[in-house]
Amino acid sequence: MYFKAFRPSAALESYIRSYYYLQIDTDEKAMGQITRYPTDGGPKLIINLGDAFLAGDNENNLKPFSGCRLIGSLSRQLISKTGGRIAFLAIRFMPGKIAPFFNVRGSELTDGSAALDALWGTYGKVFEQRLRNFDTIQQMLTFVECVLLSQLEQQTLLDIEITAALDLIWQTNGQIRINELAEQVGLSLRQFERRFTNLVGLNPKRLCRISRFANILSSFDNSHKQSWVGKAMDGGYSDHAHFIRECKFFTGLSPIIYLAQRSPLEVAVWSKYHSLLADKVGTFSSTTIKNPLLK
Repeated sequence: MYFKAFRPSAALESYIRSYYYLQIDTDEKAMGQITRYPTDGGPKLIINLGDAFLAGDNENNLKPFSGCRLIGSLSRQLISKTGGRIAFLAIRFMPGKIAPFFNVRGSELTDGSAALDALWGTYGKVFEQRLRNFDTIQQMLTFVECVLLSQLEQQTLLDIEITAALDLIWQTNGQIRINELAEQVGLSLRQFERRFTNLVGLNPKRLCRISRFANILSSFDNSHKQSWVGKAMDGGYSDHAHFIRECKFFTGLSPIIYLAQRSPLEVAVWSKYHSLLADKVGTFSSTTIKNPLLK
């Protein structure tokens, strides 16, 4: 298995959490295994450069995944099952930050997905074809950034109040009351919840739960000897039973079973959630140019 994560350039860092590239050869033991990705609350553009694989929100609802698809904010988890040659590039957007690039509200894609050509038309197909012609990940990422920057320049600004609320959720790791969020951004509770859910695709309470759980999950490495009880208490859970319920909700498994069964890929993805391995994450720069899809 080859996995590499990258930070976006400064111009996109407030919209994109990270990029990562994954490749799994067909003769590896990982083929055919189930991988669980508890939601981080943000949409993802998955560019499949290998064979089709299976993906869905539960093991009984896995469907072939091919081409380029924008996956909306997930309320629980994404499950995949490998098969054939796996190679894809993922763009992990921050919650509520896809509208400037795709002109869709978060609520339109909650727990769903859309083909890129359905969002960008012919340009979506050209985008995928161009990506397949590059020889290196660096070339792919530079191209992706140029396209996203050109899209960003053409679109309207984000909701300022809801963006401020999102920042507060990440700063507090979800440990903030919803009425306090509404008060701090100057909106009534009803107006705040409506605008938040419309933009993000998840209501503020659910995203706070996701942020709190993600904060705990990203603190675990691949050692099975770590105590999750202490981490849960430090992370704002009232008791260990509370964390067990949340873990079952977001992964379908108890903490002990989930942590024991996690694959190296799952550990790698979640280690990058808060840049815990920042020294190992590549960085690159990009400049704004005309949309390369128009060439």
